[in-house]
Amino acid sequence: LRAISHTERFEKRMEAVQMLEAAMEEALDQDETLVWPATEDQQLVVRDHARFAEEQKVKFLCSLPLRLDGEPVAVLTCERNSAPFAEVEVRLLALCGEMAIRRLADLERHDRWFGARWLAAVRERLGKLLGPQHTGAKCIALASVLVFGWLLFGSIQHRVDAPFSLRTEQTAFVTAPFNSYLDEVQAEAGAEVKKGDTLAQLDTRELVTEEGGALADRDRFLREAEKAKAAEKLADMRIADAQAEQARSRLEIVRQRRAQAEIVAPFDGVVVEGDLKKRIGSPVRQGDVLFRVARTDQFFIECLIAESDVPELRVGGTGEVAFASMPKQKFPVRIQMIEPAAHAKEGMNVITVRCQILGNVEAWWRPGMSGVAQLDIGRRSPGWALTQRTVDYLRLHLWW
Repeated sequence: LRAISHTERFEKRMEAVQMLEAAMEEALDQDETLVWPATEDQQLVVRDHARFAEEQKVKFLCSLPLRLDGEPVAVLTCERNSAPFAEVEVRLLALCGEMAIRRLADLERHDRWFGARWLAAVRERLGKLLGPQHTGAKCIALASVLVFGWLLFGSIQHRVDAPFSLRTEQTAFVTAPFNSYLDEVQAEAGAEVKKGDTLAQLDTRELVTEEGGALADRDRFLREAEKAKAAEKLADMRIADAQAEQARSRLEIVRQRRAQAEIVAPFDGVVVEGDLKKRIGSPVRQGDVLFRVARTDQFFIECLIAESDVPELRVGGTGEVAFASMPKQKFPVRIQMIEPAAHAKEGMNVITVRCQILGNVEAWWRPGMSGVAQLDIGRRSPGWALTQRTVDYLRLHLWW
């Protein structure tokens, strides 16, 4: 309540004032002209008007909403005991209110000290901001603010993605022990073998002949040595003994080669290279690689990390890997070693990071399998994760 005619001062706590404010709010909420006593065709709520009239002994009341730009901003309430408010009087009162409300609003806005004007302006803007108008736009703005705040102050577990390869702890190259020909091949690439299993057999026919010749030479020189000893020819005896020893050494070499003709697996594992079944009968030279056997019980993960991501990694950090052949399964790993040197690969510098597999080795794993690894670097804000690479690029090229 702002003003009462014929009354200069009044207290807000007065019961009459509070009841009058309730009646005015009743007209403002409904945005309709209320008359008491209510007419027969009036379907509006006038409960607070009836209470005020009863308590204050007022016979006739009329409350008119005053609109500014089509919105009700104030209420004019009139009371008297002489006669009811006629329809013409109500219209004249409404016309007077419409003519006065613009000037009253300007006085309320500007005819005050600057602090009150600023506070009113802030209250008005907050009312527009928090009011029911433009609900969709306000919801979008609120959601945008929440998302922006989450990007700046939120926290998520950030990971570095990198390709990886499955490596084995031990790989053996099985070579040809001497010059010969492939006689039999009993293993091919992908075959699982046990320690001592035969992989291939080399042709030993020439070795059998050499063994017979070396054995005959040894016996012959031994007989010559005995004959020279019987004839007391010491020099001839020593020469024959030396030749017999030479034949014996050659015999041992031949027998050793015959034992090496059967090429066997050095340990339990899988043959990763060596498809020789089409080369049976072809010659092989000493030192030629025939098979490559890898252990299948000891694996590690070798990741290629971009050099820009390496400073975020720490030895002992954890992560997960997923194989390209089985992407739905994830396997935990732990960073075991970060190589100190970088090398170029596909137009960028990468650093090899070795990871230990946590858990059991799967039976279907094979050396050389690849996939994608995600290594944990700790919790970071989502905004940092989205803008890190762009910011680093700008800092590097714009030098800021």
